[in-house]
Amino acid sequence: MKDPFYKNSKSYLICGLIGVVGVLYLGLAIFVNSVTTIIDIDERNVDGLAIIDSVENALRDIARHGFKPWKVYPLLLVIILMLAVVIMLYFVIKDNFFNENFRRLDKLASEEKPVPKGTVINTVFGGEDEETESAEATDAAEESETGKEEAPAESEPESEFSDLEEKPYEITDTEITLEQKKALARRKRIKMGGPLGVFFRFEDKHRYISRIIPVIAVLLIYIALYHTRAYKDAYNTTTELVISWQSIIEQYKVMNKPTDMVAEIHTGLGLILVIAGEIFYFGAFCFNFILDTLNED
Repeated sequence: MKDPFYKNSKSYLICGLIGVVGVLYLGLAIFVNSVTTIIDIDERNVDGLAIIDSVENALRDIARHGFKPWKVYPLLLVIILMLAVVIMLYFVIKDNFFNENFRRLDKLASEEKPVPKGTVINTVFGGEDEETESAEATDAAEESETGKEEAPAESEPESEFSDLEEKPYEITDTEITLEQKKALARRKRIKMGGPLGVFFRFEDKHRYISRIIPVIAVLLIYIALYHTRAYKDAYNTTTELVISWQSIIEQYKVMNKPTDMVAEIHTGLGLILVIAGEIFYFGAFCFNFILDTLNED
């Protein structure tokens, strides 16, 4: 019987990839046109405006006419936005590719694979050594001869440490070591000072809230960027020629004169990437929550 989707490690892989794509969309949206203009009179001219263009225009205006707070405002918002995007990427990678359930399911899937002929399983380190059948036979013969020569007398008492030597203690020690390493790493993060320490402590105490806050913050920052004075000025400069040609084309239509002239303003790919990025990241967050909940047993 086929295992349910939440028992498959590929579900975490797909969830992580969806989240990564969403985060990349949110980062790229800054550099992609959020509005596109088309003017086709004698020849077709396509122009556009991205958020980064409004930021550059504001910085150039500072160099020409002096400093004003509203001119730096877009740059500060972009810096905060990029920081939020990095935090979101950290959460996506941690919650999926470094998820305990993902590693456990992936390990179980690898253990269920059939062992090829001629492969010897190393029970101490968990690895596989490729050996030929002749080499195995030779080793077996040498061990039997050595056992005959060095076999202790039956009356000789066994060592009190013989049971410990025969047990696969390496596996238990490895598991304990891994758990200890994880606990130590978590303790170091929590005890870290500065802004990073505050972030790690908040993330450790409020797991789900810390994942939702960046989504809301990024959306609000993009809304603020589209309403800054620098973006509005750049938007008006980009669209004013289109608007003037639209009025001329409208006059032609009123006079019932056919014309092939075109002047249009379209929503750019940048705004679409913002919406898609928000949906992808939030969808990955919900999918990850479902996977973790179903794998709790």
